[in-house]
Amino acid sequence: MVPNEPTYMHEINKIIDECEDVNGRQRRPGDPFEFPLCEYSCVLKKIGFMDDNGLYTLYPGLAYIKNITANYAGHYEVLESIAKDCVSVNDEEVHDGNAGCERTFYIGYCFLKNQARLDDLA
Repeated sequence: MVPNEPTYMHEINKIIDECEDVNGRQRRPGDPFEFPLCEYSCVLKKIGFMDDNGLYTLYPGLAYIKNITANYAGHYEVLESIAKDCVSVNDEEVHDGNAGCERTFYIGYCFLKNQARLDDLA
């Protein structure tokens, strides 16, 4: 666990572990860039932020996030706002069809650009 990481990240880390098991890869602890994009697309699909066509979608992902952040005042609202701000990633041209790997890069980049909004919650 990363210092000051909310405990709801344990739930997301379980899904990451499931996707690693399916894809047979392991990431280095604390290094999100070591985790290949196709595994991240697996996570987004399981959480509900990516559909079977490899497109970024808000629902049911936001419902999942609302559930796991219920005990953290303000977290859902910030995550919801960032998620909605990132919908434009569907306008990006990708070449991997419904795999979602390339689109995952754009989603990750969008969330990283907004990282300061999350850091303010800590």
